[in-house]
This record gives sequence, structure tokens and C-alpha cells, in this order.
Amino acid sequence: MIRRSLRSIMLFAIVVSGFYATPQTASKGKTDASAGIATKILTAPEAAKFLPATVFFQGQTAAIQARNSGGVQFANDSLLLVTLVDTTGYSSSMQQKYQAYLITETPIDIGGHRLEPGAYGCGFLAGDTFVVMDIGGHDLFSVDATW
Repeated sequence: MIRRSLRSIMLFAIVVSGFYATPQTASKGKTDASAGIATKILTAPEAAKFLPATVFFQGQTAAIQARNSGGVQFANDSLLLVTLVDTTGYSSSMQQKYQAYLITETPIDIGGHRLEPGAYGCGFLAGDTFVVMDIGGHDLFSVDATW
């Protein structure tokens, strides 16, 4: 029960950091006046419509946890999606830092690090550190996690 709550909090933290990460396209309440479309936070069922059933990371595929997913649809219709993954089959050292899969269609900034469009593994390490990895499992950067 506690583990599920922690994972939900982690997912929310990732989604919110992405939501505020690109001020050019994701300012809170920003609306494209010509189209009347606002940036929207996606619920788990909404995000799951865009996510594949399995994701590729470090030479393996893993099932997603669609019920533990979310995202942001920006005013320009680009997406930021995050889902927790089943890391069974990965080494214990990888399981400690690979907990979620992040897909972004637009560049975002996380703690001063630019993340280009693509798919990434990510998670939280002990000591309140958020790590982002490329799909090969190589660390790209880590930042202090904040609440």
C-alpha cells in the first residue's frame, strides 16, 4: 500500500515538473488564443490512450502500468507522457533507479537540463535525487528532487 502511494506521488511529481518545465508552451493556464486550446493535464485513462502496452529500455521490453500514468497535452498538441513500468527482469541496481518511462514530443527543461523530444527511463534515487537515462540505460543527468 505504501509503495503504491509512493509511486503515485513520484508519477505526479514527474508530470508536474514537466508541466512547468517549458514556459514557452506550458505556462499554467496558457491558452492559444487563436485556437482556444489550453494546456491540459492528462489523467491516467487519457494518457493510456497514447501509451504503448510495453516500452523498450536497455535492450528489454517492459509492461507499463497504465493505471499509474499521466501526462500533459500542451497548447500546440504536443505531449509529455509518463508511466510507471514493471521492472521485473532488470538487475536490482537498475530497478533502484528505473521506475518510470517518460516520452516527450517537445523539448523540456528539468532542473536546468534540456531534454530533447524522445523516450527516456527515469526514477528517484535515495537521497531525493531524480535521474533521467537514455533508452540504453546511460545516465543523462540527475537533479535534486524537490517537493
